[in-house]
Amino acid sequence: MALRIKEKATKEQAVVHAILSAGLVHAVTRNCSKGVLQSCGCNPKLRSSIPANPRYITSSGLVRSKNNLKQSKIQWSWGGCSDDVEYGQSLAKKVLDDLEVGFDSQTYANLHNNLVGRMIIRNTMIKKCRCHGVSGSCSLQTCWLQVAPFQKVAEVIRQRYKKAVKIMVENRATFEPSPTAPPRVHDLSNHQLAFIERSPDYCIPDSTIGWPGTKGRPCLRGRSKGNTLLERRSCKNLCRHCGHRVRKYKRQVKKNCNCSFIWCCEVKCDNCTEVVEEFFCD
Repeated sequence: MALRIKEKATKEQAVVHAILSAGLVHAVTRNCSKGVLQSCGCNPKLRSSIPANPRYITSSGLVRSKNNLKQSKIQWSWGGCSDDVEYGQSLAKKVLDDLEVGFDSQTYANLHNNLVGRMIIRNTMIKKCRCHGVSGSCSLQTCWLQVAPFQKVAEVIRQRYKKAVKIMVENRATFEPSPTAPPRVHDLSNHQLAFIERSPDYCIPDSTIGWPGTKGRPCLRGRSKGNTLLERRSCKNLCRHCGHRVRKYKRQVKKNCNCSFIWCCEVKCDNCTEVVEEFFCD
C-alpha cells in the first residue's frame, strides 16, 4: 500500500502536484511521438479548433506564421500524427493518483491539482502545419497537434498559482453550506488550483519542516548574462522583503584559461584567477 508523508496543503504544494502531473504527461507524450516508448505512438484521430495564428512549415523547411503567408485562401487538411496526449494523461493519472490514500480533504485537493496539471498539457497544445506547393507557395497544407514547450506550461501553472482557491476542510459527517464559507474541491473547475492551509512566512526559519528561512541565502543581482528577470530580482525578494540586508562578498576563483589543443591528443590550459562577486541575505 502506498504511504504518503504528511504535507502542508498550501498553494506551493498545489503547484508541486500540478507541475509533477503536467511534467509526467508532457514527457510521456513526447516520448510516445518520438518512438522511445514501445507501448504507444502518436494519435492520428486527435482534432481541435484552429488557433488564431498557427505555425506553418513550408516544403523548404522555412517556418512562417499565418500573417506572413501571402495566400488569402489556403486549403488545409489534418495530416501527419498528433501527439497522443490522452495516453500521457492516463498514465500520469494512474501513477500519481495511486499515491494518494485516504478520504480527507487533502487527498481530494491533491487529486484535483493532479487533474489541473494534466488538463493544462491538453489545453495548451499547439497546432503546427506543413505547407505543400510549388516553391513553398503553401497552396495546400496538413496540420497536426503537438504539446507546447514546457516553459509555456510552467508559465500557465504560475498564473494558476496566483489565482489558487482556498477550499473547505470537510471532516464532519454532515456539511451545512454557507454563503460565506470557502468552496469545496468538488465545486472547483479543472482550471483552478486548490489549497487548504495558508502559506507560512517563508522568511522565518521553521525547524519542524526543516526550513532554514532566507537569512544567509545567496541571491543574484544585476543584469548578468543568462539571468531571468525573476533571478535578477532575487535579492529583493529573498532579502529585502524579509527585512534582511544584501551583503556583497568578493572571492577569488581559480579556473582554466587559454586552453589549446596539442596534437594528438591533449589539451593544455593555464591556471587563471578571477575575482567574482557574490550576494547573500544578511
